[in-house]
Amino acid sequence: MTISPTKLKFEVIDRGKQFDLLAHLARSPTMPDVHATHGRGLHLLANIADRLDYQRLSDDRNCLYFERSFDSENFTGDSAV
Repeated sequence: MTISPTKLKFEVIDRGKQFDLLAHLARSPTMPDVHATHGRGLHLLANIADRLDYQRLSDDRNCLYFERSFDSENFTGDSAV
């Protein structure tokens, strides 16, 4: 995760089943019911991201990349986690 005065970036890497991010979001264009037990995370990220990408890595892991830009006026620090 990287946080700067103008940008938030992070990657989520797992060994889950391969999937097509764009097809998944197209199949379910609206947010699932608030009481659903799963299915909200990708929709939340897609709605707030400036960039959301998925890639299957060469070692058969999934990598979901998120990037969001924001106004630096209200930012109080610079850090990388």
